[in-house]
Amino acid sequence: AAAVSVRVAEIACFGLRRYSVTPERTVDPLLVSFISAVLFIAMVGAERIRLLLALAWLCCSGFVPAEEFNSSAARRLFQTAIAGSVPLQGGNGTEFDPRKYTLDVTVGELAPDCVSRKVILVNGQFEPKLTFTQGDWVEVTVKNNLPDGWPSTAKGISIHWHGFSLKGQPWMDGTKFVSQCPIAKGSSFTYKFQVNEMPGTYFWHDHSTLNRADGLMGPLIVQPPADVPPLDTADASAVLFLKDWWHFTGNAMAFRLNRPFDPTKATGDTGAWCWVGLPKSLLINGKGNYADCEDVYKREVNKTLPSGNVTAAKDVLSPNACVAGQLGPTAEPSTCSVKAAGSSSCNPQREVVTIKPGSTTRLRIINAGTLVYMTVCFEKHNVTVVALDAAPVEPKTFNECVDVNTGQRVDVLLKADQAVGSYWISVGSQYRKGAPAAYAVLKYEGSKAQPNPDNIIQPGPFVNKKWNTTTTLSFKPNPLLVAADATNKPKSAAYLAPKAPLQSFKLPDKLDKRIVL
Repeated sequence: AAAVSVRVAEIACFGLRRYSVTPERTVDPLLVSFISAVLFIAMVGAERIRLLLALAWLCCSGFVPAEEFNSSAARRLFQTAIAGSVPLQGGNGTEFDPRKYTLDVTVGELAPDCVSRKVILVNGQFEPKLTFTQGDWVEVTVKNNLPDGWPSTAKGISIHWHGFSLKGQPWMDGTKFVSQCPIAKGSSFTYKFQVNEMPGTYFWHDHSTLNRADGLMGPLIVQPPADVPPLDTADASAVLFLKDWWHFTGNAMAFRLNRPFDPTKATGDTGAWCWVGLPKSLLINGKGNYADCEDVYKREVNKTLPSGNVTAAKDVLSPNACVAGQLGPTAEPSTCSVKAAGSSSCNPQREVVTIKPGSTTRLRIINAGTLVYMTVCFEKHNVTVVALDAAPVEPKTFNECVDVNTGQRVDVLLKADQAVGSYWISVGSQYRKGAPAAYAVLKYEGSKAQPNPDNIIQPGPFVNKKWNTTTTLSFKPNPLLVAADATNKPKSAAYLAPKAPLQSFKLPDKLDKRIVL
């Protein structure tokens, strides 16, 4: 019932936003008051406070022209309150009436890490979340409204459902020139498939070029059917969507990386393979702070670092000169220094995960990065790994830290068993010496304290936190899934290999070899 109420509230908010920004209208305060009452009943906890605060601002905006409201703090607050998910637009989940979603792909100006640059937005949001239910049929219409001037190494976009097997509908996989032609600018394409994947954590992203590095991606959660109990009990859940971030576009990276790495294959027409350098920051749920960590490429030679180390006497910290076969220089570890709340104009961009004392929260950690292997640490808290890449595993508890490589997902259970306060979530780069770290806040309900800046983990020490091969190979399937009667129990059957009716696909008797290639 709570889930349905939240979904209804999301749809109501989305409709109200669409109403409020129409240029010839202002917002009817009476209408907003009515919807505020509905939302107050539907929402729970902190979400109730956030939404009502946003709606209060929206009420005030009804007394000003809509054009002025569009650029006001009220609109930005309201967008923040509802940002993060793609709204359901109807359908009951059957093949003939699938659940419908729209991804309207545009470009906007944002500063995810406090440095402004052009990014890709979806429905006006940055990296919104999609939520499906196992067994449902879905339709996702993707509209390519990228501007003509947007740089690209491909003639369009396509959306891939990372981790989905799509058994029975492989042509909806979203791989350009393999399962479909790219979606050209100014056109649209509708993906339709049945969600036959095991419940768990996935993500969606562009699969035509490196537009995903600019924001054309987001979390994707598959919920079990209403009559299927969860394998693991948690009081709440949250997503940690991680990525590495550069201050130039993903396609600018692709132009450099797509050149021949082998020096014997580089020509005057192709140019040489060119390393893109280290990321400028890491983002947690679309939020970061470039000022947290020193940029290794700005250091001077013979400079004493805060750690006491001295940089080299020659310039080895600059990106390489795009020479084929060369991976670029080795940099010193970054040095990070986070600021207390209110001391930085970018402080509101630090992600906060709120937990209730004594509760257990399921954290869905997704590494949606381009290049960086990451380690995630929770200050003073043990975490229990319960799923890897959506597959349930035998629970295994770790002291503070877990690893997640690019494209991987790790689900952990975190017990709020420490003193009420605020603690750091530290995210570090592995195998990228000199890359920055990122920091979020794990906050207990009722706490007004800020986490201690001295307790962050510096990028260098993250090397000692990563899993070794023995740890990685030690995971086993959840015992409930390998039991003899697993297929007969709803609790475990939903998590076994995806099941879908086989669909025949007959190739023509005469097929041009060029099509096969």
